[in-house]
Amino acid sequence: MEAQADWVTREELRAAQEQDRKEFQELAKQVAKLEGQVGESDKRLATKADLEKLRSDFRLWLVIVVLLLLSLWGDLTLSDVMRLLLRLGGG
Repeated sequence: MEAQADWVTREELRAAQEQDRKEFQELAKQVAKLEGQVGESDKRLATKADLEKLRSDFRLWLVIVVLLLLSLWGDLTLSDVMRLLLRLGGG
């Protein structure tokens, strides 16, 4: 009779399967939520290329502003500023 103690009934098996399904669904929801959070955090992160482009743009605008200020209050004319900008731009 001891061997029969290891057997489960169909109802117990179905109940265990239903419990496993519920736990799996809950874990799937948690994984989906975490994947969404990771996806959102990826959108907020800047790459090294993004930062380098931003720095490059900032440097360019800084040079332009300095040259324009020099043309307004210094000895540079506007045509001198344009020539310097063309040299910096590779033109």
